[in-house]
Amino acid sequence: MELQLQHLCKHYGTKHAVNDVSTTLTPGVYGLLGANGAGKTTLMRMICGVLKPTSGNVCLNGKSIDELGEDYYAHLGYMPQDFGFYPDFTAREFMCYMAAVKGLDKKEATTRTKELLKLVNLHEVADKKIKSFSGGMKQRVVIAMALACNPKLLLADEPTTALDVVVQKGILMMLMRLQKQLKNTMIIVSHDMGVHYQITDRMAIMYSGSVAELGKTEDIFNDPIHPYTKMLVDALPRVGEDVQRVGIAGRPPALKNPPPGCRFAPRCPHATDRCRSEVPKFREIRPGRFAACHLLEEEVKTNG
Repeated sequence: MELQLQHLCKHYGTKHAVNDVSTTLTPGVYGLLGANGAGKTTLMRMICGVLKPTSGNVCLNGKSIDELGEDYYAHLGYMPQDFGFYPDFTAREFMCYMAAVKGLDKKEATTRTKELLKLVNLHEVADKKIKSFSGGMKQRVVIAMALACNPKLLLADEPTTALDVVVQKGILMMLMRLQKQLKNTMIIVSHDMGVHYQITDRMAIMYSGSVAELGKTEDIFNDPIHPYTKMLVDALPRVGEDVQRVGIAGRPPALKNPPPGCRFAPRCPHATDRCRSEVPKFREIRPGRFAACHLLEEEVKTNG
């Protein structure tokens, strides 16, 4: 399976929420990282077809999702950031209901519910009401719901928000296990770099509606190449280090009427006049490493 994002843009009048995002995804775990307002959720909603792009396309195996229609949604599982439950339903009742919504008949829904609740280790509490569940247990119900149609593409928007560290790790380990078992494509949206470090194979760093850097997660943490990514990694605390690290000074620009040039330029200590006036192209800097930064052009020429 191959998911292609082709020059995706989403504008609300003069507000540029997502601007020219392109990449190709194959089976594996992908991370989408950025601060609040970076465009992560907007991009995710375009991928799952909830939001129509202003321009650009989302394609599955070479066909646009508009062309595929229901065939695309049959392959899609979505874990929204905020999901409303029917609190008086038991886990079994809720899952049977959601399976029916996805088009399964009563017998199929019953069978699939039993399989999924066992898969997420909730089979022993299947007949307890959801309102009695902890945050971690509710999140496992959401995972089960997203897996109802055995998706080739699973989208998880902030799957560990508001969970304590121990429960968070359990959810992440479960998602990793499920991806290896199902061999699907999983996209994890999170503003938490620790989440990406633990679970993702590749990750994209978003800043103010655009992708600043994309590559293998290990490479990005060990050798970031975009100034924004470098400053994010430098701000992370180190184990055993008694030093208070400083965050990035300043604020991201307003998405409405953004400044010309690179959107990170006002906060970048290395910015040049060109950075402030000309939008950098998102390009391959090294094999498998992509970034949008004028300062990396010499490396592109050397490697080219």
